[in-house]
Amino acid sequence: MSGLLLDTCAVIWLSEGKSASAATTERLEAAFDGGEPVLVSLITAWEIGMLYRKGRVSLTLDPEDWLDLFMKSAHADWAQMTPRILVRSSNLPGLVHSDPADRIIISTARQAQLTILTGDRTILDYGESGYVSVLPY
Repeated sequence: MSGLLLDTCAVIWLSEGKSASAATTERLEAAFDGGEPVLVSLITAWEIGMLYRKGRVSLTLDPEDWLDLFMKSAHADWAQMTPRILVRSSNLPGLVHSDPADRIIISTARQAQLTILTGDRTILDYGESGYVSVLPY
């Protein structure tokens, strides 16, 4: 499968209209027009809820409604989270992120052969090492 997996920061930045590079914008527009699936990990829903609770993200709606609206506007679907993805997130090759949520996002992308859209330097570095496909936001 090919497609884009939006990490939590990408979800927030897209919702805020934050500019991306020309190449990233082109890939996103093609994906949003039905060229490939746009997916979001279920762990992102948890992270959004936690960020909202801690006051680290300001949302126009409660987190559940905000996520529903984002998913509809981005024509995105939830990526499957399986026991295999969760187990494999604990045993990723190479030097990898210590954040469990990011490890799950990486594992999801590896399992489904997705490209992670992210601004997270650690995930980008991991991708540059060849362990996962990444697209910088």
